[in-house]
Amino acid sequence: MKPRIIFFMIIVLVLFTFVINTYGEEKPGCEDRFIMDGQCGKNGDIDCIVECVKRLGLRLITAGDCYCRDLPDNKRRCICAYDSCYYKGLFASQRHS
Repeated sequence: MKPRIIFFMIIVLVLFTFVINTYGEEKPGCEDRFIMDGQCGKNGDIDCIVECVKRLGLRLITAGDCYCRDLPDNKRRCICAYDSCYYKGLFASQRHS
């Protein structure tokens, strides 16, 4: 019976350590902001995602990473965040070559 308890405690400790390391560290990230013509409308966030993918060359971006805010003079601001600043430099250099 004791070996089972010890084994169970070790498994719990390992899983607990994994969870702390996963959620305990703040990951660096980047954010891009750009202004487009028109108002956000019903699909403003999706339009921002599409534009962000076009501008940055990112292949994977989730809907929660971009959002749209209306500005005066029939303009809108898109704000897109992504996990790593590495992608920003990598894809920016590919766009200009």
